[in-house]
Amino acid sequence: MREMQNPADLRSGLRSAALKETGGEGLNEARMGGVQPGEGDDASCDDGMPRAATRYRRFTMTQVSSARIPLRQIMAALLTAALTLSLSVVLTVTSTKEAAASCSANRFNGTWRSSDARLKRIDVWQGQDCHLYARAWSVCENDSSHICSWGNRRMGDSPEPNFQFVGYNWNNADEVLHLRMQDRSHISVWDSTTYHNGRKVSFTVAMYKSR
Repeated sequence: MREMQNPADLRSGLRSAALKETGGEGLNEARMGGVQPGEGDDASCDDGMPRAATRYRRFTMTQVSSARIPLRQIMAALLTAALTLSLSVVLTVTSTKEAAASCSANRFNGTWRSSDARLKRIDVWQGQDCHLYARAWSVCENDSSHICSWGNRRMGDSPEPNFQFVGYNWNNADEVLHLRMQDRSHISVWDSTTYHNGRKVSFTVAMYKSR
């Protein structure tokens, strides 16, 4: 006959078997996927995005912010350079005008005209260097209905306030205009030409101030 087991020993054996079965299931779960995260270990953030995505978004925003800073600095530098250049131009123009205004007005300034075709007009003005410049005109050789310019020339530095002269060098002669002030509205001009072959020609023209 079989020997009867003690009820206490029977209950202890059942508990041991249950523990073994539970441990086996836990081991199987660990092998299949490990311990699942609890409430405190949730892989998502408050905004519903995974933590890895949140870190990527913050990294991207940092990159964009750091890229904008140099651009603002470059724009500020360009704006400063443009303002500096504009101010320099304004100061230069102002200085030039002030320099021209500081020149004492000369009596020869203006446009002088005559009825002589050989010397119809003389324009006289002061440059930014305060020196006098002149442009002579005569009737055109091929068209007597028009006058032709001889070109701009700087006038000589005459010590006499009522006398000025200006020279022109041609391919076959040297010509000098001597301007003598008669009054504020009239001058006489002695035109002296010396040709390279030695011949000399001169004449005097009376001119009046038109403006």
